[in-house]
Amino acid sequence: MSVLLTSRIKSFVAAAVCATLAIGGLFFVVFFVFPDTTPPTGFQDFCTYVWAVASWPLSVVWATSRRDPPFAIIILLTIVSGLFWAVVIELLLIAKKHIWPNKGASPNGGPAMSRGNSGASEGPPSVS
Repeated sequence: MSVLLTSRIKSFVAAAVCATLAIGGLFFVVFFVFPDTTPPTGFQDFCTYVWAVASWPLSVVWATSRRDPPFAIIILLTIVSGLFWAVVIELLLIAKKHIWPNKGASPNGGPAMSRGNSGASEGPPSVS
């Protein structure tokens, strides 16, 4: 397995874990921390909308079934949401690499030149 593939797998897993934890945290805040106030505050609305978009599979299940799914389904759909957003992040990173390639890289695969190198050599200037 190449080093590039290993680092991409690690970044995908890290993105999936972070997205899943963020979605789970928002779920906890929206449903267990916020008080049931009428009308909800703007911040409560914002957190609820962000959670609903981030966990879109669970939002779809809730909207179509009109009742609470079992807790195991909530956990499973939260993990699916985290994996979905990890794929989105990975696709954005791939697109970024194609849109803005590394300009400092050597075209023939050799060592890259530093960006600050203007062609001047190190040491004192020569006197002719």
